[in-house]
Amino acid sequence: MHTVQDLISRGGASAKNYTTSALNNHLQYKHPDEHKAVKLAVNVKKSLSAAVPSDDNVEQKQPTLAEFTAKRKTRAIDSAEATRVSE
Repeated sequence: MHTVQDLISRGGASAKNYTTSALNNHLQYKHPDEHKAVKLAVNVKKSLSAAVPSDDNVEQKQPTLAEFTAKRKTRAIDSAEATRVSE
């Protein structure tokens, strides 16, 4: 007895090689209206994400690990500040 997985190609024998090409082709040829709607939605999403600044253009708010450790204060274990912070 065949399962659905035996009848529909997923692009290869292992999960590492699975693709959505077969699904895309099926939609394109058997459900053209739905395929157009999906393509339109994908294009809209891409254009909206292109309008949002990328991480490269956004000022970094959180310090890097090196910056954080460079700013770290060291205190003597018996200092007033160390006592105040640990209580």
